[in-house]
Amino acid sequence: MIKKLLVFCLFCSFVQAQPTIRHNNLSINAFSILWGGFDLRYEYQYNSWLTFTVPVDLEFAAVSPLPNLTQQMVKALATGMFPTMQFASGFGARFNYEGFYVEPMIKVGYSRITLVPTADPMNYVLIRPIVYLGYQRTFSSGLSLNVGAGPSFNFFLPKGVLVNSFPFFDVMMGVGYAF
Repeated sequence: MIKKLLVFCLFCSFVQAQPTIRHNNLSINAFSILWGGFDLRYEYQYNSWLTFTVPVDLEFAAVSPLPNLTQQMVKALATGMFPTMQFASGFGARFNYEGFYVEPMIKVGYSRITLVPTADPMNYVLIRPIVYLGYQRTFSSGLSLNVGAGPSFNFFLPKGVLVNSFPFFDVMMGVGYAF
């Protein structure tokens, strides 16, 4: 009996509890609030090196608390176009979920643009390919932090014809919860 108890105790010393696997993550981009936006992101970890992401972005240039330092003003200076409202959603694939990652993504959406501040706004289809380089950390409590940046191009298409495109640099600081 003592031998069986000893073998059982020895076996139990090698057995460890499995860590909590968190496949889903919901986060918000803290930087988007500075330029009058709300960027939400859902992530699903498919395996240890691949995560699928679905971003939903909503921007209102008129409600930015920092109107002179916003992305919208940089876009306006670069192109002469003043986006007043923008909605986009898309799909991305992140390689290497924990730690450093590369994430190509494409967003498609709607953009309402004024070419000059006094003109009537026009509606456009927005296509935005992005490649993020960044770092993500998920803590045992479920808190997740994500910092990334990368180049993007904004293509504006009224009725299927490319009107304007320009390169841009997107910055993201996501704070969220993994479950």
